[in-house]
Amino acid sequence: MMKPILAKAFCSPKGLPLNSSPVIFVAMHEDELVGYIHISRWAFDGGTIPYINVEDIHVLKSHRGRGVGEALIKYVKTLADEYEWKNLTATVWAGNDRSQELFARSGFSQRNITMRYGPVRPAENLKPAEYKPYRKVALALLPWFPVIVIGLLLLLSYLAN
Repeated sequence: MMKPILAKAFCSPKGLPLNSSPVIFVAMHEDELVGYIHISRWAFDGGTIPYINVEDIHVLKSHRGRGVGEALIKYVKTLADEYEWKNLTATVWAGNDRSQELFARSGFSQRNITMRYGPVRPAENLKPAEYKPYRKVALALLPWFPVIVIGLLLLLSYLAN
């Protein structure tokens, strides 16, 4: 089963399934996937937001240093020119020197620094949200709903007289 974010990358702007993704592009070598680049979804969701971000890029260790990353970035830059995107950015984590160097070699320059609060650890699955206290009260009162409604109607008719 595909993760929801990847599954959405294989859907049209109207949510219909696609055979290929308009936002994930892969590099192949002898029928083997050796790398990919993932750009932000709004690149092809109607084209109303011409500000595109490279969300992720990855090249297998066995193929690094062979120009795969540069080729993937070059392809996305070609799309940027073709679709006249106003801004093409890349999100690169601090400490990922190889990726920073790759984007710098490809013509990108640092424009901002994103600050983050929280533990430094790999992404993890989110736990399901717990019920809020008012939901617990509402659920506890659910069996009493008819009694409460009848009581309120009797009170209103008493006050009306």
